Amino acid sequence: MAQYDLRSNEPLPPISCTGPRLQPFKDRNRKIEFLDILSHLEDETSTSPQRHGAYVFKVIINRKIYALKIFKFFDLEFAQQSIGVTWRKRVSGEKLTFHSDPFFAECRAYGRIKEAEEKHAKRSQSKGTGQTKRPTAKELAVPCYGYMAVAADPYEEILAEKYGITFWNRSIENKKHPVKKRLPFRALVKRFENTEISIKEPKTMLEDLKKLRGSLVFQRDIIERNYKNGLLVDFDNAWTEPHWRVDLMGPRQSRITKNSDLYAFDEMIESSGILTQVRATPNDLYVRKLRSHRRDDSNQSGSDSGS
Repeated sequence: MAQYDLRSNEPLPPISCTGPRLQPFKDRNRKIEFLDILSHLEDETSTSPQRHGAYVFKVIINRKIYALKIFKFFDLEFAQQSIGVTWRKRVSGEKLTFHSDPFFAECRAYGRIKEAEEKHAKRSQSKGTGQTKRPTAKELAVPCYGYMAVAADPYEEILAEKYGITFWNRSIENKKHPVKKRLPFRALVKRFENTEISIKEPKTMLEDLKKLRGSLVFQRDIIERNYKNGLLVDFDNAWTEPHWRVDLMGPRQSRITKNSDLYAFDEMIESSGILTQVRATPNDLYVRKLRSHRRDDSNQSGSDSGS
């Protein structure tokens, strides 16, 4: 089993996992006041361990409003069974956890996003624009302020009473413990976006997506509900290189999977009804490529699924 300390001051995933890491949230020990649930409960209460891996809430922490994403527990045994025998023999449980657990997938993606944004800020500063104040980093996604542990006592009961949430995919052994001794929930603290607008300035959205890809972050779930104000807000299905799947895939399969974000972006823009000429791929290619990618995914569902 992969080992890590959620209550430490260290970035996650732990240093044993190669790649980017996310810092803890500075006010992680403060009381949480839950104001509203932002997830769609009819979807999130699915009992499938590999689907809908988190609930999102509007909260107050230290007198500030945030979006708090609380993750369900990762079932390593289920994930190992899902990827098939061939890959199961070639990827360790630790690497599978730290790359494919939705919580760690998002930690790694946001760790890389922060690196990319800081590089952009430094490049802007070095250009000598004559500005007196320091240039701010270009936001490539809705900001994440770090991870935190959410104690089972009292919050598990609060969430059950207030929102009817009882399924967290806990292990049978952990469920037997008194609430005070149960494992804490893993959570990410993000900026709360007070808007219903998803798609905004498609050209900028595409530029941001390409910058993410250039930083080796592949979001893999480009749909309208994963955007707020033109910024991506969800990375729990992302692949951030180095990633075990990319390492084990053949070149063609890897290329098709990585390009799926571009094809999905074009499909999202088209289905939104927004009038724009912005396209991630040539118009005559993206539909055919997207369908090809989906056929490949469906053909591999027995041996290459579950993250």
